[in-house]
Amino acid sequence: MNVEDRLQQPLQSVSKILFGNVLETIVQNQQKDEAFNNFFIHYIGEIFRRDFLELKRRGKQFLLPIELVAEFHSGVIRLLVTWWIQHFEENVTAEQMDEYYYLLVNENIMLE
Repeated sequence: MNVEDRLQQPLQSVSKILFGNVLETIVQNQQKDEAFNNFFIHYIGEIFRRDFLELKRRGKQFLLPIELVAEFHSGVIRLLVTWWIQHFEENVTAEQMDEYYYLLVNENIMLE
């Protein structure tokens, strides 16, 4: 998956990393392992932080400092992945998680 696709569908990207391979079993077995979850969540956040910085390198302009944008979005994605792992048994889909992501980053979230 390329940078743009990963940033447009962040939780579906995580799903492709996580599900459908051996990592799914590891995450299920380590669901209560705080050290593992912290490492995994940090790793996922770092992927997205680097993706934003790659866009900057390519010349994409942002209204805010790109480092701030990268930290914000990677933080939201880390939060969502943490929640998703903790609620694994609820079978929330990657598509639903991306919907949650867009709702959370929507500046009008409190107006609805």
